[in-house]
Amino acid sequence: MSLRIRNSITNAYINKVLEYCQRLLLTKKINLSQKYVDGRINSVKDEAIIRGILLGDRVLRTRLKEPSDPRAFGDIYLDMSEFKVPDFPINIKSFDTTNKNQRNNLCGIVKLINYMYNDKSCRDKVGIARAVKHSPLQIQRYGLIIISKTENKVWCGTFDEVPESQIFINPSNGFQISYPNDRVRRDDRQYMNMVKSKTHELFEKWAEPLKVFEH
Repeated sequence: MSLRIRNSITNAYINKVLEYCQRLLLTKKINLSQKYVDGRINSVKDEAIIRGILLGDRVLRTRLKEPSDPRAFGDIYLDMSEFKVPDFPINIKSFDTTNKNQRNNLCGIVKLINYMYNDKSCRDKVGIARAVKHSPLQIQRYGLIIISKTENKVWCGTFDEVPESQIFINPSNGFQISYPNDRVRRDDRQYMNMVKSKTHELFEKWAEPLKVFEH
């Protein structure tokens, strides 16, 4: 089986599972955490609540799994063993969608680029620039499960489907997103170009990585 065909099959499977997650979560009345002043603690609590709902579903319990390491890239993983490829990471995010200015961090930018570009040597900002400059033919997708704390809204998909207008740059945290108000379809080249454009925007705020990227 060619790499293109295998990727097409695995991408279709990922999309199907995420679509099911969205339908499932929309049927649930979910009380997410607003107990703590520190929103980061609320987010950790929310992840556990949502993960519990997904893993408790009879269809998903054999398809999804908890991360083996609490520092893992994903908050939950899609088991891809039947395709003989690594498990697919999914991040869980919760939003107050009545606050149109809320933006959530995706995750640490070094960890994100390390995963997307499959570059284990990427350990710092300069490493990010090198990875993006010498990018492979394809970068890895990863999943997002995004739930509103304040409205009956759920968005499940992959990062390459997030509209560019909902992706923001923060010099301290890298990429941030607002609640996606739509969904776009990008092929591999369009996805890579979007990530390259956003990382270049980030590099403009970091002097040394910009020099590496542009020379």
